Amino acid sequence: MRSSKKIIRILKNLSLFLILAITLLYGYACAPSQNVRVKNGKAFCKVDGVFTHQWYDYYERACSCMEGEFYSEAMADINEAIRQRDEDIRMAKTYGMHLADYFPHREKGLIYYLLGNYDAAKSELEHSVQYEKSDKALFYLDKIRKILMEREKISVSAPLITTDSPDEIWTKDDPVVISGTARDKQYVSEILVADKPFFMENASEQVDFEDKLTRSEGRHDIRIVAKNLLGGASEHNIILHVDRSGPVITVKDFDSNLGKIQGAIYDESGEMSLAVNGKKAAIPRGKEAVFSVSLEPGTKQISFLAEDRLGNRTEAFLNAELTAQYHSFPLLMAQHFPHIATDAQPPAAISQASQPEIRVNVSAPAIERPGLKETNLLYRTSEAERVSNPLYSHSIVFTEILSVQGQVSSKESIESVLINDTSVCMASGRTIFFNHSVRLREGENRITIRARDSSGRESVRELRIIRQIPEIFKPEYRCTFKARQFDFHSFEDAGEIADGRMFESFFLDNLTSGKRFQIRISGTENSGNEIKPARFLLMGYIYKTRLGIEIVAEVVDIETSETEYVDAYSELEHRSILKALADALSKKFHKAFPLIKGKITQENGEVFLADMEKAGIRMRWPIVVGTEREFIGNAFIAEKRKNGVCSIRLTSHNSNRPATGDWVVTE
Repeated sequence: MRSSKKIIRILKNLSLFLILAITLLYGYACAPSQNVRVKNGKAFCKVDGVFTHQWYDYYERACSCMEGEFYSEAMADINEAIRQRDEDIRMAKTYGMHLADYFPHREKGLIYYLLGNYDAAKSELEHSVQYEKSDKALFYLDKIRKILMEREKISVSAPLITTDSPDEIWTKDDPVVISGTARDKQYVSEILVADKPFFMENASEQVDFEDKLTRSEGRHDIRIVAKNLLGGASEHNIILHVDRSGPVITVKDFDSNLGKIQGAIYDESGEMSLAVNGKKAAIPRGKEAVFSVSLEPGTKQISFLAEDRLGNRTEAFLNAELTAQYHSFPLLMAQHFPHIATDAQPPAAISQASQPEIRVNVSAPAIERPGLKETNLLYRTSEAERVSNPLYSHSIVFTEILSVQGQVSSKESIESVLINDTSVCMASGRTIFFNHSVRLREGENRITIRARDSSGRESVRELRIIRQIPEIFKPEYRCTFKARQFDFHSFEDAGEIADGRMFESFFLDNLTSGKRFQIRISGTENSGNEIKPARFLLMGYIYKTRLGIEIVAEVVDIETSETEYVDAYSELEHRSILKALADALSKKFHKAFPLIKGKITQENGEVFLADMEKAGIRMRWPIVVGTEREFIGNAFIAEKRKNGVCSIRLTSHNSNRPATGDWVVTE
């Protein structure tokens, strides 16, 4: 009996299952067809899977119709998709956990463009950009604007360029910032600063530009060029004077008994001041200014302070007794500004030497932290050291620009002083003081100082300086991206897939070449080289259509789940364009995630105030804290305040706590 009831229940359940299955099959059988179109043996106007009459189905089918140039069918589906969901959006949720790009207004604008209805195309593309900016929409918007202006046969204008600085600049900055604005109703499409293209995502009626130029000392003619969509161009020129060296002080005559000293100071700026023993001396304007100063008879010690219009200084001390001995043969003392280091007395060998003698003392700014104080002396060479080690011990510095300050003295008039083949002697005299700026490259640098007097005697000394990257700026402290392979859409053969992989290689090489980012390829986590876990996930996708190729990089913050997209588009599909797209995408990447640095100005427990660079500051962006010599800890931006001031919250640190003056740098 029980067995019979069990069999009846099973049969009832089976009947219900069969009824449900038949109903579903009937529903699908009665579903309207996808209206598939065939062209050249290929099917269009279709979707992958079942057509469920949702906005994403109509959009997918419209894109398929566009590929086959079935524009009326595509337009009908696009309009229905917009009726159900109006906004353009990146990675819209479709069904379940599925996401897909949804740009109906952009694709509708593209249909209008292909059909020659440029006014409607412009309206739709502008609508798309208002919802979600995409490089593809901006690309065609620029093309349409140009077509519309050409159709109207308007006169070609020239952009108006204004700069944030005078047309002639004197500066000691490194780098030198050149910024301004280009305006044109015909849309500024290209800007060159010092013959280098300024990166622009699209043409605009107003473009603000800023470029950082690395320039050596001297005069530089900076040319700024702006062009519009119709080819109209204008040019603006800036004369840039870079001066990082202090004035050269030449002492021609010094009589301590009479209490009188005569000489000249020289500086390219033509605007200088001079103080002798703390008192301002009257000097004329001009690049070379002669001075004659009366002192108390019997004065043995004289101090000089010469300063130019930019604040570059040369500090010098003259001792009457030492000068008399030094004048027997040339003598040079060089040191890193602003610290002055001199010997108590000249070496006894000087008066007996048969060849000119140069002695070198070099010092750098002291590094001070609580419980730590390091000497500022880089070079102090004694005669014994000179004999035993002619090249001297190398010195380590962390700055790119170094000021070498020193003195040359001789019995005869000094005719030439060269530092790395650059003359610092503009007027002859028996004693010359200088403060000369030298740019250091990473690694070993040799600074050659050469002095020659009127008798033809010459002395040469060479300094060896090692420039290192400050610890906190090293690549291993930059943010790490775990990179996955890009997804390919509409790639139909092995050659196209190989091209896609080639793009990935170009793109990742561009990202790492500037040492701004670290890239870890997904699947290599157990290689043993992992310093820290990846904070960001980098992936992307490439859409290939008959019109062009769209590449989208997606960055996900693993801790916060925040997502950012960076894209690039081109109509060309051949391999040569892959490098250009990789370069464009990399530039956008660096713009979206800039390296921002600053210094701690206040501390309060685990919270610090830091004066940061203003551009691109992101809330909760990871920060590293440290000095030139050590990494101290991790932090994040907790609050943005005015003028680049940020509140930094410490999350971890080593045995040393951060202190005022320490670096804070974005990962």
